[in-house]
Amino acid sequence: MKPYATRSTRPSGPDGNDDLGSTGPEVSLPHRNLRRLPWTNERGNPCYLSTDEDGFVSALADNLEEAQVHNCRGALADAQSILNNPTAGPLALRVALKGALDALGTALDIAQRRGERLGVAAGPEGED
Repeated sequence: MKPYATRSTRPSGPDGNDDLGSTGPEVSLPHRNLRRLPWTNERGNPCYLSTDEDGFVSALADNLEEAQVHNCRGALADAQSILNNPTAGPLALRVALKGALDALGTALDIAQRRGERLGVAAGPEGED
């Protein structure tokens, strides 16, 4: 059995007071590292999950990352095809480069998240 930390989950009003007049239950939450998910909230901030690896949201995140990797492969294949075409014009080359850069950014994000899950420290952003 894993250790658990207790944290209150009672709703509270803007002033921090319990606005429902109920003491509500205390819920034990697992004490684990948080997993950064492959999506953001409505403000663009990262979303995190504290759970075992076999939960629904973890599976959803895994499936989304798998789809992202699949899309990256497709973008790179498209770019390679355009680069192999000697008659490709400047617009086609720009579109191919944009797709490849987007794919690279996505792949780096996935690698960063997976490194975080493994406890691997990443270098500072923008490091060459």
